[in-house]
This record gives sequence, structure tokens and C-alpha cells, in this order.
Amino acid sequence: MQKKNKKLEILILKISKILNLNKKDLIDLNNFSDIETWDSLKQLEIITEIDKLYGNKLKKLKDLSKLSSITKITKYLGNI
Repeated sequence: MQKKNKKLEILILKISKILNLNKKDLIDLNNFSDIETWDSLKQLEIITEIDKLYGNKLKKLKDLSKLSSITKITKYLGNI
């Protein structure tokens, strides 16, 4: 369980860097698309980071746009 939390913490830090947000604002954000600078490239960067940390676990997800917040990413990763 601790290893899972460590990976999630690393992922949150990487996503906060990609989106140029502090950790608290990132966690409170309901949808990444609410960020003014959001674009598909940022989405691809986030997907790439998830794949690096979790070993290609996204192949089962049919609609990657559903991973639109830390809450949704955490929920998805907790179910795989």
C-alpha cells in the first residue's frame, strides 16, 4: 500500500509541474480543462507520466479524456 501511495505522490508532483499548479490547487481542481493553458499536449504528457509510473495500465481505458482530474485518475488507478 505504501508503494502505491508513493507512486501516486510522484504522479501528483509531476502533473502539478506539467500544469504549473501547486499541489493543493491541483487536488482541488475538478477538471483539468478548467485551466486556461490546458491543451491536448498537456493531456498526452499526463498520460505518458501515468504509463511510466504504472506500467501501461491505461490500455484498458477506452476514453482517456475521462482522466480529467486527480480524483478521477486516483479512482481509475485504484480500480486496476
